[in-house]
Amino acid sequence: MTRVVLFFLLASVLTCPVQAQDKETNYCRDPESWKEWNEQLKTDPKDIEVQTLYALRLGLCLKVQRGDLTLDEATSIFEQARGALIQKRREENQQKKAAGRQDYSEANRLRELIREKYGR
Repeated sequence: MTRVVLFFLLASVLTCPVQAQDKETNYCRDPESWKEWNEQLKTDPKDIEVQTLYALRLGLCLKVQRGDLTLDEATSIFEQARGALIQKRREENQQKKAAGRQDYSEANRLRELIREKYGR
């Protein structure tokens, strides 16, 4: 759960939606933004989704610096990848919750069987 919360905080704090895009904010040149990314990587270095976004960010920033992509194009690519990863995490969490409910239901059925058999 902590991992999910951190991911959503990271995603919302470090990447600004369309509103910031209008101001042409270039997070590739923002030392504070890089610091936050690096801190997040230290917090959970085995989080493959955060590692993926970080690697994508590095590559996109390089392409913007070289002039291969505009800032808007790079932002769009990043936002698409971020959105896909967020959706994946949501689906994983829903599956875990559903499995937990199923486990709970099975445990209740087992309790009922024990009560019926042993009168407890």
